[in-house]
Amino acid sequence: MRFKTTRKIEWGDCDSAGIVYYPNYFRWMDQAFHELALAEGFNQRRLSDDYGLLGTPLVGAGGDFTSPATYGDIMDIEAWFTKIGRSSCQLGYRLAVEGRTIVEGYEKRVFGKGGAGGMQTVPIPEELRPGLEKYFEG
Repeated sequence: MRFKTTRKIEWGDCDSAGIVYYPNYFRWMDQAFHELALAEGFNQRRLSDDYGLLGTPLVGAGGDFTSPATYGDIMDIEAWFTKIGRSSCQLGYRLAVEGRTIVEGYEKRVFGKGGAGGMQTVPIPEELRPGLEKYFEG
């Protein structure tokens, strides 16, 4: 199963040619992850308050841009997990307008806790795993 959300592309999301400025796609992928997490009952604040974590920072991201999107388009975003490890997970993304793929992307995230020398990865809390596995396609 894939998590689904939508975004309306605003004028400020576009470059001078009227095409979405590419860093916005990464912002929208990040937002989709946080919406998925919230739908499954956790967010960055809960990770901190309940588990003492600093969050789920990115350690990798990328995308293939196959078609342009522009002001006024309604973009559908799908997110799913392609890997769920001990302390990390990888998500796949598909961003589309009217069924036409705009971007296929990915993010790799870790669950992290502060410690001597900075952040250290920690195991994904067991009670959160079912919510992640719900969107696993591997």
